[in-house]
Amino acid sequence: MAGCSRRLLDGGVDEALVLWWDGFERAADEEDAFCSDARRPSWVPPNMGALARAVRRTSLCRLFPFTSHALLCLSDREDFWQAGLLGGQIAPAFVARTCEDGYLVHSGSAAEPHEASRVLVTHDAVVAAAQLELLLAAWPPGRTGDLASSG
Repeated sequence: MAGCSRRLLDGGVDEALVLWWDGFERAADEEDAFCSDARRPSWVPPNMGALARAVRRTSLCRLFPFTSHALLCLSDREDFWQAGLLGGQIAPAFVARTCEDGYLVHSGSAAEPHEASRVLVTHDAVVAAAQLELLLAAWPPGRTGDLASSG
C-alpha cells in the first residue's frame, strides 16, 4: 500500500522494510493465484493477499511479515530465523488460514502453533488484521511510538 510505504519512509524506517512488504504482497498474490487454479486443488485458501494488505494497513507494517505453511507470521527483523545473538524475534501471535474457517487469529508462538490459543475466527481479512494488531500492540518489548502513524 503506497500510503503505508510513504509514512514508513517519512518516519525514518529503513527502506528495506517497505521493500520487504512489497515483495511479501506480490508473493501472497502469486500464492493465491496458484491456490485458485482449479487444475491444482489445494487445501490452502487463496486469501493471503487480502490478509497481507489488511495487516500492512495497520501499525503492524512496522514488522517484517513471513509465512510458515499457511500461517502469516511477523518478526521484528528480517533475519528472524537466526535465533540468538544476531537474529530477530518472532511475534507471539499469528494468523492461520483454512478454506472452511477463513482466518484464525492465535495468541502464542508460531513455532508451536498447536499450543497457541485461538482468539478469533473470521472470513474478513480486515477484522483478522485488527485483532492481530491488538495482540501485538506492545510488541516487541521496549517498543516506543507507532512508526506507522508518525511522519
